[in-house]
Amino acid sequence: MGNHLEYFESVRSNFLAISQVFVLGCFGFYVLRRGILGECCLRTISNLVIDVTLPCFIFTNILNNFGAVRSEAWFLFPVYSAGMLALSAGLALAWARVDPLG
Repeated sequence: MGNHLEYFESVRSNFLAISQVFVLGCFGFYVLRRGILGECCLRTISNLVIDVTLPCFIFTNILNNFGAVRSEAWFLFPVYSAGMLALSAGLALAWARVDPLG
């Protein structure tokens, strides 16, 4: 029963993180749609969010919730991350060969 509670706690924290990013995206869409910010600011704000804010947000979320992970195999998380990165890079390269103009 303990594993189920840890699993649902992990799902809940991930869902909250994803929903916060979704709400921020909706806010950005609203700001652009209403014309509050012009096209000139879009590239600067996009670079700031993607290159600085989002990685800091993810890192902070990991630091805050890492204590909830009670697995003895915690050191496998970087290995899984590297594997997912390699898989996604392989898929991106395969897609680039299929649709080189995309």
